[in-house]
Amino acid sequence: MTQHTPGPWYSWLPNGCDSGCRTIRTEKGRTQGGYRGTEIASTFGLADDDEDAANARLLAAAPDLLAALEQLCDACDQHAQDGNPFRDARYPQMEKARVTIAKVRKP
Repeated sequence: MTQHTPGPWYSWLPNGCDSGCRTIRTEKGRTQGGYRGTEIASTFGLADDDEDAANARLLAAAPDLLAALEQLCDACDQHAQDGNPFRDARYPQMEKARVTIAKVRKP
């Protein structure tokens, strides 16, 4: 299965853009020939500047959010294996977490 582009990702406001044109890239900054890293996504003209910035921050955080969610599920599984009663049925948020991870990992 193909994996997503590894993080970290960064929200970047390219030169010459006042607002509404942020890109999500694998590296910060510019080079002599353009921008560093690979472009993952852009938010060009999707919203006003504040909403655009918030969307870009959320997109840039995606790899970290996924890793944190996977680590949380792993910790809960380990807790259950250690003999502590932890059941997803008692915590519907865990089922949501596992479904969300599956959406990302599903081919």
